[in-house]
Amino acid sequence: MPKTSASLANKPRQYSDFLKGIKLVIVALDHASSAINREQYWKCTEKKNGMARTFEASYAATEIDGTCFDVVGRLEMKILSTSDNSELLKIVCQYSSHFHARTRVDERAAHRFANAEAKIIIWPYFRQLVTDLSARMYIPPIIVPLSLDAK
Repeated sequence: MPKTSASLANKPRQYSDFLKGIKLVIVALDHASSAINREQYWKCTEKKNGMARTFEASYAATEIDGTCFDVVGRLEMKILSTSDNSELLKIVCQYSSHFHARTRVDERAAHRFANAEAKIIIWPYFRQLVTDLSARMYIPPIIVPLSLDAK
């Protein structure tokens, strides 16, 4: 296994050049699902602090080949009842994004990118999906925070 210090991902200037040299080609929704317990949801809206939201997101670099790579993001939002922790609403989706690079893609740099920068690209798609789906569920549209750090 190559030493970590030899990797582009650990050399700030070279990683910066890697970032400057990649181009987003596509972002695509792979799948999405949602489930709601509408009756319980409305009951919980009547109680002050009756619901809690949770978010999960994971990103992975895949299909690293030559001057291309993909990043897959799996995102999930749940709304739970604070009284019994039952699931009131769940929205799950997966997006794939494809990137081209100026030079051969360093595998560690692609993984670093997937775990750090890719969320800036994929998270807004998730926000829009949640707002749109929730608005069609006969509940008030849900506004997702700008980032997981802002929740």
